[in-house]
Amino acid sequence: MRSSFSGLNTMVKGIYQNQLSLETVGHNITNANTEGYSRQRVNIAATEPLKDYGMNGGIRIGTGADTASLTRARDVFADRQYWREEATQTYANTRQKNYDKLENIFNDSDNNSTLAALTKFFKAWQTAGTYASDSSSRVAVIEQGKQFADQLRSSAEDLQNQITSLYRDMQDQVDKVNQITDQIVDLNRRIALSEADGSMANDLRDKRDLLTDELSGYMSLQVYEMPNGMSQIVTNGASIVNGVAKLTVAMDGPVNNKAHGVSDYSLIIKETNTAFLPGSGTLQGVVDSIAEDKSYIDQLARMGAFMLTNLNDMHRTGAGIDPAATTDLNFYGETGKYYYWDEKTNTLIAADTTKTTAGGPPPAAVTTTKTVGATQEMLKGIQILEALTVNRELTARDGEKKLALRGYGDNSAAKNSAASNVTIVVNSKNEPVITGGTVTHTFSDLNGTADNSVGVRIAALFNMTQENVSYANMTYNLTRTDNLGTTTATDITRPIATISLNNFYNTTITELGIQAETVDNQVKFQENVMTQISNWRQSTAGVNWNEELSNMIKFQQGYQACARCLTTMDEMLDRLVNSTGMVGR
Repeated sequence: MRSSFSGLNTMVKGIYQNQLSLETVGHNITNANTEGYSRQRVNIAATEPLKDYGMNGGIRIGTGADTASLTRARDVFADRQYWREEATQTYANTRQKNYDKLENIFNDSDNNSTLAALTKFFKAWQTAGTYASDSSSRVAVIEQGKQFADQLRSSAEDLQNQITSLYRDMQDQVDKVNQITDQIVDLNRRIALSEADGSMANDLRDKRDLLTDELSGYMSLQVYEMPNGMSQIVTNGASIVNGVAKLTVAMDGPVNNKAHGVSDYSLIIKETNTAFLPGSGTLQGVVDSIAEDKSYIDQLARMGAFMLTNLNDMHRTGAGIDPAATTDLNFYGETGKYYYWDEKTNTLIAADTTKTTAGGPPPAAVTTTKTVGATQEMLKGIQILEALTVNRELTARDGEKKLALRGYGDNSAAKNSAASNVTIVVNSKNEPVITGGTVTHTFSDLNGTADNSVGVRIAALFNMTQENVSYANMTYNLTRTDNLGTTTATDITRPIATISLNNFYNTTITELGIQAETVDNQVKFQENVMTQISNWRQSTAGVNWNEELSNMIKFQQGYQACARCLTTMDEMLDRLVNSTGMVGR
């Protein structure tokens, strides 16, 4: 049976609930501008009723309300969307910054750009082809050749510096990731302890979610909540955080990358020494940007390899105007080297050669036989650009006279003859090895000093596809035997494939522009996506001033109503206690 004082307890509960709700409103308002804060609310439920009896049987009388829970407003689905799209956005932002730097390196509007150096080199050959016996035009070819090679190396050096800077950024990001995961593990521990009594550690959860937001900017991740309130964060199958345990991301290296002239590092899980794959985010953006920069070093190297192979091949077909009528001379690289491009391994082979000469001095008939030996270097990337130096014989005193601009008469046996086969064999390391071959060059019917036939062909080489290039007597028939036992016969293999040098460079720059524009569009798209998701999250978790002020008035009036009701009940009890039985006194 209920007590005469039971109503007082009901009103006291009401006062407590409205007071707690007002305090929660105050907590929401004061944290309205706190980053990562989620709006909280008091969940109130009716308490167990008292059982009594009426004239028609039992009745249940309400005893007021009590606090069921104090929870935060959070949309888990919106959080998962945010974490996924945040990784995509930061990845795009990282790539965009890298492309901005690449566009600056290959800025063709600059008079000192690679395109400008290539154009000047081409025009120098054109001029020399017109004024073949003019010393100044010959010197100009050599000097522009130097500048072109220097420009390729300068652009490659800028790319190397960019790669080094990206690795430094990666180290900073790895340190930050480990700091964040340390803090999340600490919060997991505190949340589990705080919620052991069944309550919700709302403010601690907000801090953990804010750190998860930050972590999602570095990598793609999936977040799972464990039964004890701790979180598990998984990246590409690796549990970076698992309750109070975590994995440490580290950089493994340095490894000397001779092909690109940099020290390489890789991302690993320190505890297991296995590769760490970020999937997306800034870490993946850095990894892909480094690979992108290396690919442009390789593109520059292919241009350099074209000069060491195809331009050299054509230059060797002519002769200088020096007394010895020097012929079979490389324009780039060393004398006594034969340069060959192997497309399967993207390798430039620099093989040693020896020459034997038979016959009298020029202009008598002389035959020069060049034998390609097996001693050779395998050059890649930056190594090719380092080898791209104008032949020292051309830069020596009166060396411009050895510039091979003149060729042979139409009936020349040398012009109409073909070179012997050069055999390429692949060794156990899958490297191409030249095992032998000869190239015959005859002085008979050498044109005069004013002839410019070879110079004209070299100038045309810049804009000619492979099928349109004539190498005169330097037609190579190359045979390659790989380690699988198959044999493939090819003509001259060009590092820039079948297109012209100018087309190769323009295509490279066009692709750079298209890729940069694509990333710019992706950044803009992701910004719109993130704005929508942030607004979506904010609509649930954010503090709405109008709503909170309305709640404040509601709970204030509820508090006052409960207090007034309590006062009324107190007056009734006072009358009952102090006035009952006083009649007649």
